[in-house]
Amino acid sequence: MKKIYSLGLSAVAVALAWQMPMQAYATEIAPGVQAVYPAPDQRVNVGPNDYYLGLQEIAFQYGQPLEVNRDCTGVACIYLQGDQTPIQSVGVEGASVDVMINSRCSVLFPYVCNANGSYTVTIPEGFWYVGEGEARTLSGAMTLDYEIYVPQAVWPAPGTLSELGTITVTFPDFEKAELLDKSLISLYGVGTVDDLAFDVTEGEYANQLDIVLAAPVGKSGDYKLQLLAGAMRGVNADGSSEANSEMIYSWTVAAAGQPVITPAEGEVKEFSSFVLSVPEGAAFWFCDDRSKNYIYEADEEGNLYSDPLCMVKPVADIAAGTITLTVMETTEGKDTLIPADGYYCLVLAKGLYSGSWGDDFINSPELRYYYKVANNYSAVDSLESVDGESADVYNMQGVRVLRSVTADDLRSLPAGIYVYGNRKVVVR
Repeated sequence: MKKIYSLGLSAVAVALAWQMPMQAYATEIAPGVQAVYPAPDQRVNVGPNDYYLGLQEIAFQYGQPLEVNRDCTGVACIYLQGDQTPIQSVGVEGASVDVMINSRCSVLFPYVCNANGSYTVTIPEGFWYVGEGEARTLSGAMTLDYEIYVPQAVWPAPGTLSELGTITVTFPDFEKAELLDKSLISLYGVGTVDDLAFDVTEGEYANQLDIVLAAPVGKSGDYKLQLLAGAMRGVNADGSSEANSEMIYSWTVAAAGQPVITPAEGEVKEFSSFVLSVPEGAAFWFCDDRSKNYIYEADEEGNLYSDPLCMVKPVADIAAGTITLTVMETTEGKDTLIPADGYYCLVLAKGLYSGSWGDDFINSPELRYYYKVANNYSAVDSLESVDGESADVYNMQGVRVLRSVTADDLRSLPAGIYVYGNRKVVVR
């Protein structure tokens, strides 16, 4: 399974290009398309923008009126170049037409791809109707290639926080980070006049710099860090270096309106339900029981994998001030998910609830809660068969269910937890 970063993208993002040796691309743009944003066939750094960096929304400018073809059964995909399996896909529900300019359309993928690498985006034939009346035709298929490279990364990842304090900038491909010009860095609250005071210090590792606020920000609001090109750079021992790209990173501080979640973030054994509870003096007014909330696999740094493991369905008890989110639609067909050991993230959709916190009205932002599962279970997909290697399989009651089989044979078992050789495995 390939890893992507779960972040967002502005519909009006601008693609910036650098001079660099290009690989052979296979981009094919459909007839009638006048422009594609971000532009393919180049090394791209998508930004500045409202939130994050990468590939998520691909927009097309046609010279004729457009209409989404709701009957299209094709699927748009994002691939890592060279792979046959997409890391993301979306049907025609991800297609749209600009309500202000009906000759412009776009396709929105579930999550951003912003990890450095080479990507191919495929758009099927017929996502849109092009033209009007008897001249109306189906949009053509497209293949778009991108090379994404951003020399620096930031932590905490852009998103929603309860407080904004130190921001760490890392140059992962370099041995050392250096500050070049502090005046090219600005940190400010959206809608405010004055910039926030900060200092730049060495980070925990040599290839990191810390942007340390004079005082942590706990006031609710949107905050942006702007790095103009050349503010800092990464350097290697051989003298090679590269300055930062121009970027804007955004965070939302939601000091009020953060409900308490049970189970709390941290280590758990399984997922069955979660309960959001409002603090004293607060109240839920509304819960969107149609919102799409999911559990994802993640890595230790909080980056999400492409496909959700399952959905969680919200049910509110407004009087009690709670929202219960129950695991739904697991691959095991059960309402309890017992995943393999690793890191997971519960992602609650923006607008899941609204309510009051003191004198403030809160419409919930996207919320993320991180968990670690440590049952000493392995996923079957992580086991590799070795020629001549086999072992017996036992269920959790100690009953042998298969004799002398390879790891590949475990896929024939019903979903559940088994002992294979000297380890526990999860079959999904």
